[in-house]
Amino acid sequence: MKYPTTKSEDPVTILRTVAKAILEEPKRYNQESWHLTKKGCPLWAQPQLGFPLCGTISCVAGWTCLVTGKKLSSIHDIANEAESILGLTESEAVDLFDGDALRGIPHSIGTEAYAKAGVAHIRRYVKKKWRKEL
Repeated sequence: MKYPTTKSEDPVTILRTVAKAILEEPKRYNQESWHLTKKGCPLWAQPQLGFPLCGTISCVAGWTCLVTGKKLSSIHDIANEAESILGLTESEAVDLFDGDALRGIPHSIGTEAYAKAGVAHIRRYVKKKWRKEL
């Protein structure tokens, strides 16, 4: 499946691209998971996650790697790679990539409403850190 990409190194431009990708592919966004593949996901979790046809789901960190063309070789490298791509400190990355950022949002993962809530989280972060609009 095609999704937006960027060659930019500007973190706001990258996050703008991430937001666009999330809105275009809401079924592929889950803030609680770095990056899941249907092939690597336990069978018991698959029906709950409702994998899209492409078989992958990512959070903001995972999408950051995807839109910039970074290979996702290990799930454990995703946060560090995304942190580096965006030029964040560890504590800044924790704020942006927080798996609990959307807890309590009354929308189901994979819905357009959930994706919009995720983009709102990114917008708030960009405005707080860089004082720019997404």
